[in-house]
Amino acid sequence: ATRTYHIYYDFLSTLKIKTFRSHLGMYLGGSVAQDIFNSVFTYFVVFALMTSSVMASNLLGVINALQFFGVGIATWLTLRYSPSRAFATQASMALVAFALLVSAYFHQTGGMVLLYAGAAIAGLARGGIYAIPWNNYTFVADVDEILTCQRREGIFAGFMSLLRKASQAMSIFLVGVALQMSGFVSGQSAQPQSAINMIIVIMIVLPMILTVWGIWSACQFRINSRTHAILNEEVARLKQGGSKATVSAENRAVIESLTGMPYEHCWGENSVGYLNRKRMMARQSPPQFTNA
Repeated sequence: ATRTYHIYYDFLSTLKIKTFRSHLGMYLGGSVAQDIFNSVFTYFVVFALMTSSVMASNLLGVINALQFFGVGIATWLTLRYSPSRAFATQASMALVAFALLVSAYFHQTGGMVLLYAGAAIAGLARGGIYAIPWNNYTFVADVDEILTCQRREGIFAGFMSLLRKASQAMSIFLVGVALQMSGFVSGQSAQPQSAINMIIVIMIVLPMILTVWGIWSACQFRINSRTHAILNEEVARLKQGGSKATVSAENRAVIESLTGMPYEHCWGENSVGYLNRKRMMARQSPPQFTNA
């Protein structure tokens, strides 16, 4: 039980790190939006657009095929600019795709062009939305190191996977509940207008809101080539015995923008992680005297 408490304390303590909170916003905002989109896309094509399941399969094929090229675009954008700018660009492409798909519903003439254009852009966007958070989560471990003096990549990967599975299961469950409440009947060749309206809301409105959250989180993600170099420089200086009192003003500002904590709380002077908390509690506890 004690060991389990240690693990969950480590998980929750990661939320104290500003960069990780921004990273989770990108990861969950983008991924859950895609989960919701996927869960009702076929219903949207078949019932809202009144086409066939073959058409839905073709569109999904376009999305799945082009997401591989989306990963390449995301990699180039990350190397050329920064992870945050790359994610914001890919997520903005997803917003364009959602707009094109809903336009196909309201404009029946030319609907096929809008559908395939939306599917193509959605595929290019999806590749980056899925790839960027996992490709860049090691940057979060670098920020964590200056707080905890440890390398905790496993903690971050485990917590991310836990939140991802939980949010995926919850979102799909809630989508099913919402469809049922709207009058959707599985196995029917047609659905009432209330169910179609709910399908559109679920597939377009909710993913748009979550994607905007992801873009906002990306704007808060301050890691780029310059700040990452400064972070590594400061970690190396402290490892070599450098004093926190002699930190430069630029390094202090960068570290505080990445961690969300005063610089003085870095390098073990915080409760991020179970070991740090244990050390802090030991220092704060009054000495115990025993009679000789």
